[in-house]
Amino acid sequence: MARVDSSPGVAVAGVRATAPSGAPPAGVFDAGTRAGSPATIFAVDEIGISIGGQRIDFPPPKGAPGTLEQIVAAASPGHGAVSLRVARAATTRSVSALMQALGKTGVEELDVVTASSGAEPTPATLKVSPLWQVPEHEDRCGAQISIRADGTGELQYLQRAKVTKLPPGPPGQAGPDVSSAIASLRARMKGCGSTVWMLAGDRNAVWGPAFDVGVAVVGAQAIPGARRYIMVL
Repeated sequence: MARVDSSPGVAVAGVRATAPSGAPPAGVFDAGTRAGSPATIFAVDEIGISIGGQRIDFPPPKGAPGTLEQIVAAASPGHGAVSLRVARAATTRSVSALMQALGKTGVEELDVVTASSGAEPTPATLKVSPLWQVPEHEDRCGAQISIRADGTGELQYLQRAKVTKLPPGPPGQAGPDVSSAIASLRARMKGCGSTVWMLAGDRNAVWGPAFDVGVAVVGAQAIPGARRYIMVL
């Protein structure tokens, strides 16, 4: 879920503009356990998923001793919020798989740390709700934004087959231009008690553009009185 964070260095609701204490340099996400911290480090980069410093094959090869869900269940706290370190070059498919596995264990919030786009990337945090922790929504109160590998995107409402094409963003922006789509959706969602914004990607789509879309959604003016959920499919 996205929420206002009042800690220092916050630029918009739910997105930190400065690196948290102990965070790795922009674009670098180590898979090791931080010294002095008992928490397991969950990370995804261009190579794949790592949990507690151990690489996890996904999809698992035939005959593997455990599935991703089983491995995550053994390492997850099973409640509260969990931090994920995700590189922009990670596949959205791998990120989604790890998030869904954590959600099944009872984790309620995922704080996804990813380098922002731009000439001087800075680690930023996007708060995401796992699939299993989001209530059902009316059609007009939710939307899915799918990111394509070519930089374009598609917008689709919860229960309608019609798809709206989203053009690529301006030079320097890796993903689609969602500014007009967000404005129209905000008008459509007026009066909703809560809203859900689902991010998805092609099989080979990377995480960076999806993260940027999530940041744009969180940075947009909120609907008064409506709780906002961000999900990754």
